[in-house]
Amino acid sequence: MYNNKTLMYKQYTPYCPVPGKHLTVESRPFDPDAPPPPGGITVKNMLLSFDPYQRGQMRRPGDAGTYSLPWVEGQPAVVTTLSTVLKSDNPGFSPGDLVSAMADAGEYAAVPAELAAQTRVYPPLPPGITIA
Repeated sequence: MYNNKTLMYKQYTPYCPVPGKHLTVESRPFDPDAPPPPGGITVKNMLLSFDPYQRGQMRRPGDAGTYSLPWVEGQPAVVTTLSTVLKSDNPGFSPGDLVSAMADAGEYAAVPAELAAQTRVYPPLPPGITIA
C-alpha cells in the first residue's frame, strides 16, 4: 500500500476556492500492484493539468454545468494528466505507454473504463528525452 498524495474536492463554493477548505491535499492509500479496474488502466501521473475550465467542475450535483465532468465532494479532483501506464485491462493500452488521461489528481490513479475510452496514447519519447 502506498500513501498517494491526492488533490481532494472537499466542499462547493460559488466563489474562489480556499485552499484547506474547498480543496485539500491528502494522503490516501493506493495499491499500485492491485489489478486495474475492469476495462481500465492503472497509471503513475507525471504531470497534472490545472486550468480555468475546472472552475465549472466545482458545482453542485444536478447543477447545469459545462462539458466537463463535475467533481464530487469528498472525492479526488479529476483532471487531465500526463501519465505512464503501469497495468492494463484494456487492449488499447500496454504497461509503459505514455498517455493523456482524465484521472484522479494523485501520484497514482486507477482509470475506469469510461475514462480510459477518452485516454490518448502518445508515441514513445525519443532516446535521451525524459519527463521529470
